[in-house]
Amino acid sequence: MTASHPAPTWAHIEAFCNADEWQEVRETDHVHWEKVLPSGEVLKTHRSFAADKAISLGRFSLILREQLKVSREEFWRAIETGNPVDRPVELDEQPPEYPAWVISGLRGYGITEDQMRQMSPAEAEALLHAKWATPPGKVDDD
Repeated sequence: MTASHPAPTWAHIEAFCNADEWQEVRETDHVHWEKVLPSGEVLKTHRSFAADKAISLGRFSLILREQLKVSREEFWRAIETGNPVDRPVELDEQPPEYPAWVISGLRGYGITEDQMRQMSPAEAEALLHAKWATPPGKVDDD
């Protein structure tokens, strides 16, 4: 989420697919879309029927990079203008990888994904170890 864009939702994914001229190929428990690029590469994505449900920033970044093959800037521009993306585009830098056990452990302490993204994976792991080292009932300084 930025100052100029809301938190991404599944409805935004559909709006992008419409603007970027993707073809809806089927509906199951999700709506599935495909786009054939001039290079012959076939891109595939889908969206949940929970259109207004927010997508976590980590998942959104993955969808942009791996499925839609666009940057955040190009994604929002396509929605705002209704014009398809002129590919290829430079993709956003891949965010750092956080081990699943660190993410799960920090969530158990009420740390959000956005808060984790402010830390390096090593800092997130160190924070989790510090939380584990704090005796139950003791309030830490965080």
